[in-house]
Amino acid sequence: MESDPAEVKFEQRNMSSVHQTKNVELRTPNIEQRWERFERKFFVSPEKTAFARILLSHICLRDSKYPQGRINSLYFDTPDLDNFQKSDDGSYEREKIRIRWYDGSNKHNGVVPVYLELKSKRGFASRKQRRQILVPAERLNKIRFNNTIINRNLILQTLSEFGYFSQDSLLPVILITYERFRFVDTLTSTRLSFDWKVSSMLTAPGIGYSEAQLILQGGIIEIKGPSM
Repeated sequence: MESDPAEVKFEQRNMSSVHQTKNVELRTPNIEQRWERFERKFFVSPEKTAFARILLSHICLRDSKYPQGRINSLYFDTPDLDNFQKSDDGSYEREKIRIRWYDGSNKHNGVVPVYLELKSKRGFASRKQRRQILVPAERLNKIRFNNTIINRNLILQTLSEFGYFSQDSLLPVILITYERFRFVDTLTSTRLSFDWKVSSMLTAPGIGYSEAQLILQGGIIEIKGPSM
């Protein structure tokens, strides 16, 4: 599977100097920033998921470079779940902090790229800042019990460079994974995606109802473009 189209290209010059060790973490020097004029998501009920995928395949073009892939996102929040509460309440201003990686990403000497992201939303408009960080691949196999994947100090330092400062501690709370199919509208160049096989797993102890895993029955269509 391919990586996300927004993924920073793998830097071979950095990778050649990396040795397989539990402590290695390398950051790319540049922060990637992306503004989306709008972003909307629509739930598709289980009985209509097949029709939705077929319809998108007929009226849109498949993304030529990254048509399909599996996405993994580890979300961070405060102990009181402040960011979740803002999102659940539909607040005008809200943020999401996550570490994202893609199945099938290039791996060299046991090291893989992950992306620390800050997504800021103002209504339907969103801004995403992210930085690629190289970590040992084995860290992605232990996403339970406060495993942050990236060193906590490096997370806080990078978030401060994004302009984000939290008075409360940040914890890895939930891991969400899904399959994504990517499309482009031929008339407007608007990007669309269809996500399905969405599953979630709580990673912070003491929250939720001890569910091992939850699976969303159905799919999600996401639309991103320059205007409504």
